[in-house]
Amino acid sequence: MLRFFGAVFLLLIFGLLLSIGIRSFHSWNTEEGADLAKILKSASSGTITIIIFIVFSTGIRLIEQYNEYRLNQAILKEAVKKAELEAIKAKINPHFLHNAFNTLYALAEMKSDKISEAILQLSFIMRYLLNNSSALQISILEELKFIRSYIDFQKLRVDQADSKIITRISDPEADFLVSPTILLSFVENAFKHSNLLQADQKINIEFEPFEAGFRYLVSNHIAKEKMPKSGLGNKNLKKILELTYPGKYELDIWIKDDIYHAKLYLNLDS
Repeated sequence: MLRFFGAVFLLLIFGLLLSIGIRSFHSWNTEEGADLAKILKSASSGTITIIIFIVFSTGIRLIEQYNEYRLNQAILKEAVKKAELEAIKAKINPHFLHNAFNTLYALAEMKSDKISEAILQLSFIMRYLLNNSSALQISILEELKFIRSYIDFQKLRVDQADSKIITRISDPEADFLVSPTILLSFVENAFKHSNLLQADQKINIEFEPFEAGFRYLVSNHIAKEKMPKSGLGNKNLKKILELTYPGKYELDIWIKDDIYHAKLYLNLDS
C-alpha cells in the first residue's frame, strides 16, 4: 500500500514538473520551444490519464478488500458466537442428564411399571438434544414438541399429574426459528425445585405465541429442602439470549410467597 501511494506521489511530481515545463516553453517565442511544449503537453496528458486509471482501479481494489475484510469479520464473529453457544450448551446437557436420571431412579425405586415408557421418552429427548443442540436455530414447533415430551417424561413419576402440572401451551399460527433448548431451563428448574409429592405443590407452564415471538411463563412452589442456589440453568439461558437475541428479549425471575416465577418475552421483530 505504501509503495502504491509512493508511486502515485512520484507521478504527481512528474506531472507537476511537466506542467511547469510546458508553461516555460510556451513563454519562448521560438518555433523549437513551441514544438517541445507540444511534446511535453502530450506527455503530461498521458501521465494524468495513467494516474487517474491507477487511482480508480486501486480504489476499486481497496473497496473489494474492505468488503472481503468485513465478510471475514462477520464469519469469524458467527464462528465465535457458535463456539460460545456450544460451550454453554455443553454445560447444560450434563445438568439436564443428571435431573433426567434422577427421574428414572425415582421410578425404579417406586418399582413403577412406567419405567419402560420413561426410557422411551428419554431416548426421544436425548435424540433431540444430540441432533439439534449445536444448531443455531430450529423450528419453534419442534422446540415445543420437545418441551411437551420433557413435561410428559416428568409427569410419569407424579400421581394426579394433570392437576399438579398445569400447562397452557399454544402452537403459533406460523412457524418461526428460535435457538434450540431455549425453553428447557425454566421447566427443568421447576421440576428440580418442586416437591410434587406434597399435595399443595404445583407447576404452571404457559406459552403464548404471537406473530414473531412469544411470552413464556413458568411458576412453581418451592420445596424448602430444594431452595434454588446457583441458578446455573437460568444463568446459561441469559448468556444464550444475550448472544442470540441482544435487545430483543426481556427476562424476569422473581420469588413471591414461596413461588418461583420465570418469565421470558421474546420479540424477533424488535
